[in-house]
Amino acid sequence: MKKRAGLARALVLDPEVILADEPDSGLDPVRTAYLNQLFVDLNAEMGATFLIVTHDIGTARVLPDNLGLLFRRGLVMFGPREMILSSTHPAVNQFFNARRQGPIGMAEEKDLAEIESEGAAPASMPAPIPPQLMPSDGGPRPAMRRPGAWLREHHVEAPPGSFIDDEGRDWMTEWESLTSARQRPQ
Repeated sequence: MKKRAGLARALVLDPEVILADEPDSGLDPVRTAYLNQLFVDLNAEMGATFLIVTHDIGTARVLPDNLGLLFRRGLVMFGPREMILSSTHPAVNQFFNARRQGPIGMAEEKDLAEIESEGAAPASMPAPIPPQLMPSDGGPRPAMRRPGAWLREHHVEAPPGSFIDDEGRDWMTEWESLTSARQRPQ
């Protein structure tokens, strides 16, 4: 209830930027999905920038236009969602794919012996990139790009299975047909 009241107070002021620190903390996955959709819809309606701090990987993989990862008191990587989710950087790949192997341990930093014992294991491929959440009432948000656009521009191959939703639709190849049926009236 406090989170909803805080968001409502912020929205009354019609801000250009809204900071949400762990808004999904303590929520079950269903309510987190509703909250994520609310952020997408508010972004589309208001045009405000939402800066969301989260540890929820599901939220981080489908909600933002841009992502950043803080590790060891620094910004490891920041950029378009597709850049981050296709990265083979050890900490980025480990975090966004929820893997144990990599530089992130139970303590902020793994000890040297643990890192050395992992040394012989091959680097893992990034998981498939999910489609980005769309506004409930229509087409893409203003800052949203066609799925795979960043990857094509930078000659990066999408991980197998990327941009396919739960209904089996391929958002990278079917973008026009999927968005034309959803366009908002002008």
